[in-house]
Amino acid sequence: MLYLRGILAWIPMNDLLKNLFSVFGKFGAGNEDSVVGIDIGSSAIKVVEIKKKGGKAVLETYGAIALGPYADLEPGRVTNLPVEQVVLALREVLKQSDVMSKTLALSFRFRLDYRRGEDFPLLTLGGMLTYGSGQWKDTVLEEILPVTFPDAFDLKWEKKGAAPEAKGKHPVTENVSWPQDARFFWIHESAPKSGSTVLMEAGSRPMVVLRTCGEGRVATILTTCHGEPVQGQTEAWQSEAWTKLLAQTMRWLKRGK
Repeated sequence: MLYLRGILAWIPMNDLLKNLFSVFGKFGAGNEDSVVGIDIGSSAIKVVEIKKKGGKAVLETYGAIALGPYADLEPGRVTNLPVEQVVLALREVLKQSDVMSKTLALSFRFRLDYRRGEDFPLLTLGGMLTYGSGQWKDTVLEEILPVTFPDAFDLKWEKKGAAPEAKGKHPVTENVSWPQDARFFWIHESAPKSGSTVLMEAGSRPMVVLRTCGEGRVATILTTCHGEPVQGQTEAWQSEAWTKLLAQTMRWLKRGK
């Protein structure tokens, strides 16, 4: 699994490890480029960043987190955690290890090209610079996302807050019950592509959009975890509904076409 400014992508671990060093051959000679490997095990998650310097692989940073405490067990114990708990642990180890977003971008873009058209689940999450800074324009990611974005900064502020609302029935939104006062405040402006499905809206804007690409599935969430609620409102991303939505989205992605 890789994470980039709110982007999650599933890549089989054997493919990830097999290509960890071979990626160096894709970069130009003399450049200082990096790759990131993430190993999700039953007792721990490990992250390693390796940088190419002078033609040699140099360890840049390393991180690990025990999964036992997430299951109320001692560190080192084998666990069988639900998806949402694994995501929380992964986010924490990435934050602690201070893996560079540029590093992840290089590795992520290479693997998108490598896996395009195959059974490659992809989830993108909204953030201040996830889409609007233009770093994905004219890339394979722009091609496979279920939405298009304007060229300029694309975040729109919902001053009064936007309530999440499901648009019909789907496994992703099944039994996801939002508190009546839950609101989102910063939402990416986008236009769903032909053939995509808008599962949820926040206010009048698309919030969760799905599509298939090749033999894989793609999901884009366009709300962000930014903004301050006023009296009588709560942050939607702090609710159990948000956690459940993410977990069910990831399960749907992994089932394939």
